[in-house]
Amino acid sequence: MKLKDTKICILVGGPGLEREVSIASGKEVFEYLKKRYSSVISYEISEENYSEKLKLALGGDLSKEHVDVFFNCIHGTFGEDGSLQKILSDNHRFHTSSDEDVSRLTFNKKRTKEIAERLNIPMVKDFMNIKEGFRSCDKIICKPNKEGSSFGITILDQESTVKGFAGDFLIEEYIEGNDITVGILGDEVFDPIKIITQGDWYDYEHKYSTGKTTYEVPANVSSATRKRLREYTQEIYHACGLSNAARCDFLITSTEDIYFLEINSVPGMTSTSLFPKSAQAAGYSLLEIDAQL
Repeated sequence: MKLKDTKICILVGGPGLEREVSIASGKEVFEYLKKRYSSVISYEISEENYSEKLKLALGGDLSKEHVDVFFNCIHGTFGEDGSLQKILSDNHRFHTSSDEDVSRLTFNKKRTKEIAERLNIPMVKDFMNIKEGFRSCDKIICKPNKEGSSFGITILDQESTVKGFAGDFLIEEYIEGNDITVGILGDEVFDPIKIITQGDWYDYEHKYSTGKTTYEVPANVSSATRKRLREYTQEIYHACGLSNAARCDFLITSTEDIYFLEINSVPGMTSTSLFPKSAQAAGYSLLEIDAQL
């Protein structure tokens, strides 16, 4: 079979908080893939009974007769936590994600930080609970342990009203600085991008609203810092067992101290997303990126 005859299905939607971002990513990917392949379709994962509906579809409209490869554009729950990967692997279907175990690992920020710690990669200090955090510092950050990098993040100080943090949260020391991110695809590590927001945090609104954020592409940092960021990204990527596109997020201070935050196994592909920006800065078009995945 010729490459252009490969039948591609882009999976979008899902039950997670990043559903709309997933759909937007899928539209961008669709426009590029249809330039290369003769058969490209999009399948929207529902918000309810999504596992059962997908399993049924794999035996029907999405059978091996109709689809050769699934392109995963589902961010957050189901798309990044290993659930989707398990369904596709159990049905012996090719897909663009890393495997089930790797996806489950990298979706868990705490477990990923444990790996970074073993690699001696510097990290923001975390705490067992909010009370412990306030004993050590005046300001902390609370974020869901298993969710996208820009959802549910709250900055608290000693005067804050603390409520609504039941469940699996990651409590970290607040450090003044900027987000800086590094894209990676296999052995290709892209230059870091520095994110400069108009608010306190690079949250969902700043990430996906045009004009809310400016980007340094590539980041205006010293060559030594750039080298460390690229090395840290490559180390954590391979230690976690990732194999496809990923984005590694760090915090960088004004004195260029670096702190690892997390690694994202299904980076966004929208017009404002960071992974395409870093890849394009390295000379890749989205078509070339999609072809490698």
